[in-house]
Amino acid sequence: MDINKNVIDHALDTTQDVGRYGEAINLKMEEMRSALEQSTRKMQEQIKKALDSIKVGINGKFPSKTMDYVMRLQKLEVKKQRLEESILKTQEIMDKVQQGVNVTMGDIEFLRGCIQSWLEEKIESYQEEQDRLEKERIEKEEEERKRKEEEERKRKEDEERKRKEEEERRKKEEEERLKREAEERQRKEEERKRREEIERKRREEEERLKREAKEKEEEERRRKDPANWTPYTYRRSDGESDSFHRGICCQVSAMTGTLQEEDLECCASDEWSDMDGPTLAIGEKLTSSLVEVKVKEDQKELKVPTRVYVPHCTVSDSSDEVIVKASIDGGEWIDQHPVTVPAGQISQSLLAVAKTRCQELVVDKNGINQAAAVDKNIRLFVPRDTFRKPNKMKLEIRQIRENSLAFATQYYDHCHNVLSTSSVMAITCETPTEKDIELDLTRNTPNDKKTSEKGRYIHLYKCRGDNWRIADSEIKGKNMDVSINLPNRKDYYVVLEIEGRLGIPSEEFLKAADELYFHSNASIVRIVAKQKADNPHIIMIQCVRRDQVSSRVSELERLGYSLGPDTNKEFALIDGQAITLRCAGNITMTPMSEVKIIFHAYMDTAKEEVYLQAVDEYKQKEFDGYVGQLQFEVLKDDREGALYTKTSGSLPVTLPKRVIDRPRTARARIRFPHYLTTLAKFLAMKLTTQAKDDTWLQVIFSLGSRRDMDNIRRRAATRCETPNNECQICEIILQDWMKSKPVQEDKIKPILRALQDCHKMTLSDECEKFVHIHMNYLSDNCMLEMAKKIENDWCSLARNLGISEDDITACKNVSKGSSEKEAVMMLCKWRVSESVINSGLDVFNDLLGVLETMQNSMGLKEYVRHIVTMINKK
Repeated sequence: MDINKNVIDHALDTTQDVGRYGEAINLKMEEMRSALEQSTRKMQEQIKKALDSIKVGINGKFPSKTMDYVMRLQKLEVKKQRLEESILKTQEIMDKVQQGVNVTMGDIEFLRGCIQSWLEEKIESYQEEQDRLEKERIEKEEEERKRKEEEERKRKEDEERKRKEEEERRKKEEEERLKREAEERQRKEEERKRREEIERKRREEEERLKREAKEKEEEERRRKDPANWTPYTYRRSDGESDSFHRGICCQVSAMTGTLQEEDLECCASDEWSDMDGPTLAIGEKLTSSLVEVKVKEDQKELKVPTRVYVPHCTVSDSSDEVIVKASIDGGEWIDQHPVTVPAGQISQSLLAVAKTRCQELVVDKNGINQAAAVDKNIRLFVPRDTFRKPNKMKLEIRQIRENSLAFATQYYDHCHNVLSTSSVMAITCETPTEKDIELDLTRNTPNDKKTSEKGRYIHLYKCRGDNWRIADSEIKGKNMDVSINLPNRKDYYVVLEIEGRLGIPSEEFLKAADELYFHSNASIVRIVAKQKADNPHIIMIQCVRRDQVSSRVSELERLGYSLGPDTNKEFALIDGQAITLRCAGNITMTPMSEVKIIFHAYMDTAKEEVYLQAVDEYKQKEFDGYVGQLQFEVLKDDREGALYTKTSGSLPVTLPKRVIDRPRTARARIRFPHYLTTLAKFLAMKLTTQAKDDTWLQVIFSLGSRRDMDNIRRRAATRCETPNNECQICEIILQDWMKSKPVQEDKIKPILRALQDCHKMTLSDECEKFVHIHMNYLSDNCMLEMAKKIENDWCSLARNLGISEDDITACKNVSKGSSEKEAVMMLCKWRVSESVINSGLDVFNDLLGVLETMQNSMGLKEYVRHIVTMINKK
């Protein structure tokens, strides 16, 4: 507006520039109009936006700010109108100027007034604008302050909200954490309980398995413990029961259920001629009979461990121990147990022997220095590296007593120069030694000898299969302790210390060592011969140890052998050495002229009862009886280490002169076995019913000559109750043929052979099984055993078995009131009855069927079931 004022002023002063100013003013006016229109349009747009954003309040009034906008818009319209009027008036004036029309002062004043009014309005509007701006500024500041306060409030609220949310979140997180921890604890507790439960169950299972394993192991250990095994006692077949074995052959035990008594056959013998007996080593003494245990043919293998107990006599020498030697199928005799028995049909021979008690030592690479258990004065030293691996050694000490040494110095040829001797020391090694070993002998005093004569000590040794040698020895200490050196590469040594007379060559003591070694294993014996008082022709001859002579003579006198000579001189025998006995003079033995007995120190086997008779009853009439000698001679023994000293002697024997009555033999009634009777009935029934031809005649004529059998057949036909009854005739023929044969002759095999010759193989097998059943399971002993097991009245059983009332009455009359005997008689009648014959091989099955219908007799049922099982096995 100031520009327009200046333009007007210049126009007034300079008329020449009026046109130019007029154009400039018009241009400015156009610009102002355009600017005003743009400003008005923008203001209107802002007002429109403001009005669009206006929200009427609850009371239906516009906000004060909106009203200010409306008022400003009205004022702006007024100003716009005035400005337009001023611009319009100015344009009119300027048009006049341009056109050359005179402008009056009134126009100028009017224009000035318009401009002044507009300016005043402008100034007023400016002032209002300033006030408005100030107000707006204040409002803005207030709004800003409120906004900031609101923001601060909101910020605090947000912070408080966030704090609360954070606290809530933390609280929730804490609760969740506590919940998770509680759940984790619960889970861990459950897991712990689950693991504990699993562990408990596992421990219980382990304990159960351990308990079961322990019980099984205990059961197996108890089962394998020989003390719990089932024993089977086998009796001797010779019936002898007065000896040390009390009639027992042996006792065999095995784990329960693994062995039956019928699986083995056992027999015992005191005669080496009966079986292949062992060869006893020097120093071994027989203490039992020779026992043979044999597996039966139907028992192909015996895989279970079995323990065999062999009865043996008492060993009187405390220095001896009893061992068992075994031989498999006649093989080498061994004393290492347990004995491994090969599979199949085997025969094992067993024998108990006594030998000097030995001390077992185990020597390793470090060697050993060990004193003997029985004599501390004897010590064995084995240096290091004598054996490459652990080796078993045996140390055996066998004493030579004073009385025995005194006998040896008189009995043997080279021992009279021996003053004293040590024990016989034997060393056995598992493998040969690789270094020399030593044997130390300790004496209690410097002159430890019980002889008054001074002598010298010689130390000797021998090895297996070698002769005696003088050993290298060394004296140690004041007590004259001796260390005896034994060479290497040997596995067996025998050592002996001899105190001999001075001046005697050492070679003499080598021979004396042989005699002393033999004597250490020998027994001093005498021959005892006693005749029976009531029959002097019977004489008992025994070879008895010196310490048993008086007791044996007393025993013979108690048995009636009180006559005869006194004992003879003493001599030495080793166990197993034989003596021959013969008679001389006018007396001889019968039926053998010479008898051999074998001496055993602990066994009462070196005895023989012989019958004496006069050689010529017409000689020696000057004597009251027949006189002769009983001569004996010790036989040479071929065993290693056995020394033969020719020993013989005789004893005077006298027989009374008397007439010997000839004994009469009474003829006993022979009972016909029931199984032959039943066999005749069974075979006659089978031959006459199965075959419709004359096959039974072919079998009959096969039993003997046709003439003899034809005679038997004719006699049988006349005795037959029913004419032309082939079954009855065949039965009578068979019985007559059996009775015509001697008692001791086998009658079963010819019948079986006749059936086989007639091609009756099946019938032959049936007859063989039929006889086996009747001989073994229907014998008298079986009938007695079955009668004992009948619990109720036997009469009811007899009626069920088809026994007639007449037979039952006969059983009662014959047995005289004994229920057991009556039952036996009833069973004996039943076993030969027609029902048993018709049952054939199923007799016990039919009997069991009858017993099943009865309420009691459980013991008899079990017994019959057992027999059925045994028959089925066969």
